[in-house]
Amino acid sequence: MAKTKGKAGITDKHYLDLAQAWSAQTTLTAYGKLIKNSETLPSAAGISHPHGLNEPLQGSVVYGVAIGGRCIPLPSPEQVMLPAPDGPADGCGWDPAEYVVWKNLPRNWITTHFQVRTRTLSGVLLAGEPARFASAVIGVRDRVLSVVRTWAKMASDPNDNDELQTLWAFSKPGGSFHDGAQLLAGKLNDEFGTHFQTSDFDPPSTIKTVDQLVNAIP
Repeated sequence: MAKTKGKAGITDKHYLDLAQAWSAQTTLTAYGKLIKNSETLPSAAGISHPHGLNEPLQGSVVYGVAIGGRCIPLPSPEQVMLPAPDGPADGCGWDPAEYVVWKNLPRNWITTHFQVRTRTLSGVLLAGEPARFASAVIGVRDRVLSVVRTWAKMASDPNDNDELQTLWAFSKPGGSFHDGAQLLAGKLNDEFGTHFQTSDFDPPSTIKTVDQLVNAIP
């Protein structure tokens, strides 16, 4: 590649060769930590090694990535299976005494991603069962919590004394609580075969909290 002439301060360090340019477009660098005692072979995990090697993969927590020279901290750490790191972190401001780096990971490599969520035990164990069977086993309270959690876009179940109007506001819905009350009534009617109306939740209603909603289910 011809170099620009006559530009003050331009040196070889300002250039990439074609192989480096291709790598920047198809790979990423990750920064994070290793999870103890989580090593496994790719075949046992049902995936392949990203570099085609028969080497172990290890549970890892990624806190940030670098793509095309740009450092991107993740909004929340993500747990994934990764190969052995390339060593202590050496970029993007990550402390090498605490973090490691994985370099040139293929962006399209299929790995295992672990999501840690707070859920009721019955909700986890019966997730794959037919709806009628699950409904018969799961108590009314659990089902109400599930509906409210979905409706308010919550990461975990609400508390009994949480106010419905406050939960709706925290979900940043882009609509008034009247709209939210209408949506909640529809979800509950679909789940329980009830006949709730918007006015049952929109002030001055009598159903204001999650606990009051549970007690209102016939």
